[in-house]
Amino acid sequence: MTTPTSKTLPSRPEEVDAAWLTKVLNLPITKAEQTDIILDASAGKIYITASYNDKSGAEKTLYLCVKGGFNPQIMAMPDYVQVLKVLYTREIKFFQDIAPELRNVNVPKAYWAGVDPDQFQAIVILEDLSKEHTFGDCSKTMTLEQVKVGASQLAGLHSSKFNISSSSEEYSWMTNVYDFAILQMAEPWEAMILADNRPPFQEQWKDKAKMHAVIKKHFAKRDPRYLALVHGDPHAGNTFLDKSGNPSFLDFQTAHISSIFHDLTYFLVGALTVENRRAHEMEVLEHYLSELHRFGGPALSKDDESVQFEYKKNMLSGIGWCLTPYEMQREYKVRAMCERYVAAMVDHNTIDVIESAPEAKA
Repeated sequence: MTTPTSKTLPSRPEEVDAAWLTKVLNLPITKAEQTDIILDASAGKIYITASYNDKSGAEKTLYLCVKGGFNPQIMAMPDYVQVLKVLYTREIKFFQDIAPELRNVNVPKAYWAGVDPDQFQAIVILEDLSKEHTFGDCSKTMTLEQVKVGASQLAGLHSSKFNISSSSEEYSWMTNVYDFAILQMAEPWEAMILADNRPPFQEQWKDKAKMHAVIKKHFAKRDPRYLALVHGDPHAGNTFLDKSGNPSFLDFQTAHISSIFHDLTYFLVGALTVENRRAHEMEVLEHYLSELHRFGGPALSKDDESVQFEYKKNMLSGIGWCLTPYEMQREYKVRAMCERYVAAMVDHNTIDVIESAPEAKA
């Protein structure tokens, strides 16, 4: 895969045609049929059935998912332009530099990835998973067994790049894109939290200064013993399921180095009903820790005080959904996810846990 820095990339679905695919895939594409276009998400997806003739003259078919900034409505939102620029570029780097080195985790196959920073566009061409898989829906919940499988996938991801640092030359580009994105999304607090058309939140959430301080303190105080490569946004809607219903993760726009408990809490809270999460979350935590160790990570116990502390405070991982505008995710999805995450924060006294924690050392 290559990364163009000057060639103009398509910005509209109709520009993703046979001529452009021929150029980037280095294949003589004779036909490119767009079978589906999905634009109501942070990144647009164009599904294409592409035909080409191999060296023997036999016709071959590729089923592709072309992902990038194709939604002009989202691209015109001034509060989110910089966030999206970082997210799109991050996924390109993930598929170029990280995905080939992963083990014990399934990721989609990437045929090509490129970015044009001047144009503010980044595109990755992936296999069309819909031919052999179905996709998760974050408005719906998963079974306990599915969540355990997903937790195993996260354990494989984390163990592949455990205890790495963005201060090293190899991972210097892997800055904490999640923190940056959340702080940007938290600026229009009144519109996202206080407006009449938004989900219900606790009374203390109405205090913008207080909640901004909580978010910043959470980001500043992460236990270095639990840092690894994380997915960053592993909700059920970012999963693809095999024919047995086993989930794996896609959409690596927010891959970065952070607490492993960010991914775990974000996934299990968002994927289980509130009742199932309350009944089984310690079982899922124990399963995840066992898998992490089996894949080569450290041996950790769910009963360890620091593990429980990180688990409770990382319930805040779902706050991004509470700050997501309906232009980026449909309202029914935002409401469903907010209900689960807010309930988990209340159950674990997450705001109080973060506020009562010692200040991070300078």
